[in-house]
Amino acid sequence: MRVTLLRLGSTTHGFDQGQRYINCTIQSRSGNTMTVIPPATGGVAPPGWYLMSAVNGSGVPSPSKYMKVGPP
Repeated sequence: MRVTLLRLGSTTHGFDQGQRYINCTIQSRSGNTMTVIPPATGGVAPPGWYLMSAVNGSGVPSPSKYMKVGPP
């Protein structure tokens, strides 16, 4: 099992250098609850909107949820 972040694409460019696919670290799992460690810096995950998914061992993703990464 892994948790991924996929940065949304830009609709203003034909080639989007800002799009990213990031694997996050799972800190703990208990029942239906999972604690995930986000990327440490904006260099890895710049502020903005991402789709977050859990991906099982066969590579099948869960339904994605939108989340915003940015300063608190």
